[in-house]
Amino acid sequence: MVSDNEMERRWKLVRKIMGQEGLDWLICGPGHPNGYAKWLSNRSIKGPTIVAFPIEGDMYFATHGDMVHHTPIDSYGVKHLVSCAQPNLLVNTQAPVVLDVLKSKRPGKIGFLGLGFIPA
Repeated sequence: MVSDNEMERRWKLVRKIMGQEGLDWLICGPGHPNGYAKWLSNRSIKGPTIVAFPIEGDMYFATHGDMVHHTPIDSYGVKHLVSCAQPNLLVNTQAPVVLDVLKSKRPGKIGFLGLGFIPA
């Protein structure tokens, strides 16, 4: 685990670039096990994962669960969404829960990082 100060440094850097690009939200998948989602969230990644990172406020982390959390648990700056796959094992993507959050925030411009890794 990295410190809260390191997380703040990372988020400040990403938000600076998002501002330069005019993005309200950045959506990314896991990349490899130590990839995009892990770098942004400081959470261990297990299975399909989507991170929704806003220009302001807390990020949203949607997954089946990770190595530590088999049920959604919020942590520093990270809101862990209940995956649609947790109550329904026939569903294999977290896209609907992330879409609900995005629709409620009414973003202007959304960027995607690692499209090939986003389970949608």
